[in-house]
Amino acid sequence: VVAAANHVVLIARDETDLGPLASWDLGSGGFGAGLANVSVAEGVVYAPLAGALVALHAPPVEPLASLSTSPLALSPAFSSSTFDYVLRCAAGTNSVSFTMSAVPGGTVALVAPTTTEPSASQTATVDLEENQAAVVEATDPNGAAARYWVRCLPSDFPPLTATPHPAAGAPSPGWYLIGNNISPSGTRSYAMILDARGTPVWYKRAAQAAINVTPLGHDSVAFMSATPLGGFGTDPNWHYDAYSLDDGQSTAISTVGVPTDLHELYALPNGHHLLLSYPLKRGVDLTGLQATPTPGPNSTIADCVVQDVDAQGGLVWQWTGSDHLDPVTESAIAPAVTINGETVYDVYHCNSIDESPTGDLLVSARHLNAVFEIRHSDGKVVWKMGGKPVNKDGADIIAVQNDPAGGPVLQHDARYMPNDHISMFDNRSAQAGGFARGIEYALDLAAKTAQPVFSFSSPDNAPSCCMGSFRRYPDRHSVIGWGYVTVSNGAVFTEINASGQAVFDVKFASSYASYRAVKVPPPRFDVDVLRATAGQ
Repeated sequence: VVAAANHVVLIARDETDLGPLASWDLGSGGFGAGLANVSVAEGVVYAPLAGALVALHAPPVEPLASLSTSPLALSPAFSSSTFDYVLRCAAGTNSVSFTMSAVPGGTVALVAPTTTEPSASQTATVDLEENQAAVVEATDPNGAAARYWVRCLPSDFPPLTATPHPAAGAPSPGWYLIGNNISPSGTRSYAMILDARGTPVWYKRAAQAAINVTPLGHDSVAFMSATPLGGFGTDPNWHYDAYSLDDGQSTAISTVGVPTDLHELYALPNGHHLLLSYPLKRGVDLTGLQATPTPGPNSTIADCVVQDVDAQGGLVWQWTGSDHLDPVTESAIAPAVTINGETVYDVYHCNSIDESPTGDLLVSARHLNAVFEIRHSDGKVVWKMGGKPVNKDGADIIAVQNDPAGGPVLQHDARYMPNDHISMFDNRSAQAGGFARGIEYALDLAAKTAQPVFSFSSPDNAPSCCMGSFRRYPDRHSVIGWGYVTVSNGAVFTEINASGQAVFDVKFASSYASYRAVKVPPPRFDVDVLRATAGQ
């Protein structure tokens, strides 16, 4: 990087002889986050400019002119600048015919799982097993080569449909992480990583349901494989599995002394993790709580416990919700579930944790219709937004103003944002005529108010019964994971631009759903590693 005359110039040099390969004049904007955040993925150089991740050049060559397959259809439709494709395969061996041609003066050939002689164009038949990939290599007239991957998806892979909306622009570069943790009976669940075109470049079949697929560091992904009873973690053997895609190793991540819940796995910069648990607390006086069956003075609740667990699995810090939240006066709903024959009231249902730069925590409690901040130093609830205007700790009550919906209902995925803003996914599932939405609020903690500054509603104007996510990114694009929308149309996520227009949608078939949909920048995963480990 060279700075001169109020301009910043990025120069790419060959690693052997340090000869210049390319350069970019970045103007006076410079790097938004410094040289350390410049990265390369799939031949594209990415740099943070003016708060956005900018692709500085496209892949150097696009030598394939055409590619088609039969009888299985290629997805997405062929484009010379698209390098990853899938086929929806049947169980067993799939005989697939590849018809392909190079740009004028170039050549094309199959290099896996079988090889063919390079030629200007050719048709070849390949036998592909589930999870296997065919690789096409094409060269341009100068001999520069690129490879195109065609993956044979397993027969039980969930149906996915990706729909771009080019009139509103393109999705930002990056990877989407989802998992079909809700699926029709008799189907299988997968954790998956999709590229910016919605193509599954990596996936892993889960033994049960693939819940909360979460990026961890570089080339690592975690999820919980479980079948929840009552919608939260009750099995003491449950844990997250963190997979290092580089070496194939997996590491269990769990709470200490209490069952690990599925709702949150939040990685801290020091290598620790924040996790949730719903331990049962007995002998709780729930007299006056509106619930069915009517609770009494000796009832059992599912508590809300937040733990900070270090990299060795040791407990560093713990917060217990019932010490700071009154289950009778603060709960908006308290559904009863039966666990091992015992009636348990789910009075809090905490479902997300986020950490502020000062180390305080933002927690969402679905059954309070509220989010609140925990002061890390003493565990006190500092402020609470939404739900009933009371708190056991005497926290400041943040009044929601100028929100046509009146505030969140059964929300998920509350996140800190800059300038005292917070975002969340508002399910609206308990209100007739409600509509799921991603929403951002501006907080005035001195005035104790919250004002909506951005929202985007379900395209179907439908509520979402459960799950869901909403993430805002530095370029002001947002990704909304719709959870399980009541219309059961399979909507997974929508990416919207800074103007609030949808640029990209991904859907499952009806009756499938993903707990969250999260997007990360291209450098978080090496595409070659994803391709090499897909389906393993």
